[in-house]
Amino acid sequence: MPHGNHRNKSNHYRWRSHGENDRRVDTSDEYLRRREHGGKFSSGRKSIISGNNVDMLKRAMNMNLIGGSAASVVTAQNSGLAPGEVWVRITIVHGANHPMMDLQQLVTTIVGTQLRFYNTCVEGRNALMHAKIRQKDVQSYRKSLQNLRDPSQGSQLITDITIVPEPRVPSSSDKRNESPNTSPLPETWIEALKQCFVQRYQPTTRSLDLSSLHTDPVLLSQGLYLPLNKQAVVHTLITILKQNQAQLAVLNLSNNRLTHLNAFSPLSSTSAGFIPVSIERIDLSSNPLSSIPVLSGLRDIVGLVELDLTETPLMSKFNPNDKSFAANGFQFSFVARFRGFLESLHWLSKLHTILPTIKRLNGQELPQTVQFAIEQGSDSSKRPPTKPLPQSILGFFPNDEVKIALLSFLKLYLSRYDSKPRGESLLPYYTTVSQLVFSVSPENRFPNSQNVSFTARVEIQNGSDQPTTAYLTTSRLNQAYFLRSRNLLRCRDQSRRRDMVVRGSLAIAHFLDELPTTEHQLESLSVDVAFHSVSINYFYLVLVTIENSAIDVS
Repeated sequence: MPHGNHRNKSNHYRWRSHGENDRRVDTSDEYLRRREHGGKFSSGRKSIISGNNVDMLKRAMNMNLIGGSAASVVTAQNSGLAPGEVWVRITIVHGANHPMMDLQQLVTTIVGTQLRFYNTCVEGRNALMHAKIRQKDVQSYRKSLQNLRDPSQGSQLITDITIVPEPRVPSSSDKRNESPNTSPLPETWIEALKQCFVQRYQPTTRSLDLSSLHTDPVLLSQGLYLPLNKQAVVHTLITILKQNQAQLAVLNLSNNRLTHLNAFSPLSSTSAGFIPVSIERIDLSSNPLSSIPVLSGLRDIVGLVELDLTETPLMSKFNPNDKSFAANGFQFSFVARFRGFLESLHWLSKLHTILPTIKRLNGQELPQTVQFAIEQGSDSSKRPPTKPLPQSILGFFPNDEVKIALLSFLKLYLSRYDSKPRGESLLPYYTTVSQLVFSVSPENRFPNSQNVSFTARVEIQNGSDQPTTAYLTTSRLNQAYFLRSRNLLRCRDQSRRRDMVVRGSLAIAHFLDELPTTEHQLESLSVDVAFHSVSINYFYLVLVTIENSAIDVS
């Protein structure tokens, strides 16, 4: 061990405030592990690698280290930028008074670098142009542009340079005073899009490939950056398709950063004298589509029978692969797999609701809607004679002895339950060893449903045998039932579960007396006996209960 003044320590030793470490002795890889991951000498540094960082690694491979929705992030990879480059917008105040080509030449001369400009346009009286430059050169460009002058008059031109996510595309709101059928894009841009679509169209297969439109070399060579996730570009596309009466077999929209498809809804319209466009298959792969409702823009498209949603958050959510199972080992359980199966069925049901014509998804046939196998694809004239179903009954009883005894008990019990005072009327039914547990289903058992009231009009006869119209309304249970419910999904505290078991005749009578006043319709009584013995009778009971002029099925 080293001794003496620490200033004269050997280079072979490393001193710490709380101890020393001899690197000559520590020849194993333990020293490196302590260096990289902290170890017992660490000051709290955490390791980067973690078992729950699968999504982070995927984002890192895609050059996207920012979590959250992919729609809110414009990365360098999908914006056509090289490492270290950024998009900038150069604004020249009152630049509309000068030719755009002259302004571009002035900017190139003043910064001393040949720039390629994109989406040059006039906004009001100002001239806008976009370019790709290195981020470290932004400040020097800003200083250089302060010396930009009008070559004819020698006056200084007011300029501004700003970092932007991507070049700006005019929107429909920029032309509020013009006709609604007028495209917000300049005519030169529209002609460039038409030429691009012609080159991307395959007449033999009737397919139009618009994948990664924002990286199209033909458009970029003309100084146009037109991503398909802009509404003005989509409306121009639809107008061109309708003008040519397009009947497409495949429309490839993959890798266009589409977060929703609302802008595609005019595809199915017949406005402006155009016939609707027919499309059989649409490829939406590699787009940040996260839910079923964002597909509603494709509703009612003529001939649409197939979608491709591979490599989208929508499919990864309801169709997890083996890697996601490995990242979450608990999902290997049977309960988790069954829950995933039910979610997939619910997902397919929502897809059929929004897009009822879809028959294939990701190249696989979708299951048809629920039908009876005896009726599916069969001719009614060739069906064999079917046996009639037995007459329905309002309950099941193993024998008449159980039926008579149980119905007599229920009718008397329910009549006393509806009478006042309820507690005193039901007191003889319980003893000191009786126990009562009251449980109702939680209100949020169906997350996507709304518990609203429903009203129905029925015809009944009054005391004079005259037809009378009555209105029956169903509503949710009173809050008093939920406050006394011992449902295990709502009551998770073990001590509270014990306290909510009512014991003894007086406690049970008092508990039932606090519930709202009711009136049971005995003519709606339906009983199914599941098990019976000498001492136990287990049955299901369904009947209509009237409470506060509202009807509830219990």
